Amino acid sequence: METSPVGAASAVAQASAGFTRIDIAELLRRYKPTLARWLPKGIVSALGKLVHIELINDFLEEHFEDEPTEFLKSAAAWMDIELAMLHAERLRDSLCQRPIVVANHPLGGPESVLLMHEIAKTRPDLRMVSQELLLKLKPLAPLLAPIPRQNGRAYSGALMEAFQSERPLLLFPAGYCSRPLSFGAVYDFAWQKMFVKVARKHGRPIVPIHISGMNSNKFYRLSALRRGLGIKASLESLCLVDEMVAQRGGSLTMTIGTPIAPEMLDQAIADQEWADRIRQYVYGLGRDSALGFDPGLPATLPLR
Repeated sequence: METSPVGAASAVAQASAGFTRIDIAELLRRYKPTLARWLPKGIVSALGKLVHIELINDFLEEHFEDEPTEFLKSAAAWMDIELAMLHAERLRDSLCQRPIVVANHPLGGPESVLLMHEIAKTRPDLRMVSQELLLKLKPLAPLLAPIPRQNGRAYSGALMEAFQSERPLLLFPAGYCSRPLSFGAVYDFAWQKMFVKVARKHGRPIVPIHISGMNSNKFYRLSALRRGLGIKASLESLCLVDEMVAQRGGSLTMTIGTPIAPEMLDQAIADQEWADRIRQYVYGLGRDSALGFDPGLPATLPLR
């Protein structure tokens, strides 16, 4: 799940006495003090509206003490997204086999919650590999296996335990929601190869899933402009909450592919090439739900 301002905002949403409503100005003072000193109040107010802070506050306050599966159920209901699952039996039948579930990341948030919710109906002990910051979202924290920050050792034990456990794992290997590639079409950028290493080392099958859906053209234009200007910080992520709200009442289709046995991952082929081939297969599923995985088919889908 890509971290949005609400992910960061949840860092100030926890207090010893319970939930504390998120305050954008306080958030800026805590995490961006230099920026906070000169940023006009009008801009701060506009930022709060952009991230729908009152709507998010109301939901989090109501569900802050929920158990993880109840929180997922409530979040899925709040999103009001009609979900179609094609070949759902492939996912359901694999959940007793310690699978690694991998998927493309078209929206940057809603699909993560919906897929976690679907898996948790059968396996409430699942773990989603996520950014460390999302641990601040208290109801979801027990279901997360955080990736430690660069050069950090915190939470590395929890991540390794999740890899070795009997629990299903869910991850979005792009680590970043889909953007237009160099030729203009919207795809995930290159997938990180970690899931291939874990599958082979710990004997876990990989369950690939294609998820439909797109963010707005405004989001993609902002992303293209930001990259064209050479700005590394993902400024368009500020719009992810607005994009999530815009998805409410819509629909998504998740197409589950054929599970990939760890024995299929021949070490003669580089792990990154396997990740690229599985990414390519996932997008093939979006065009043909009956498509099987061909391990001998080289990856040709552009990565950037």
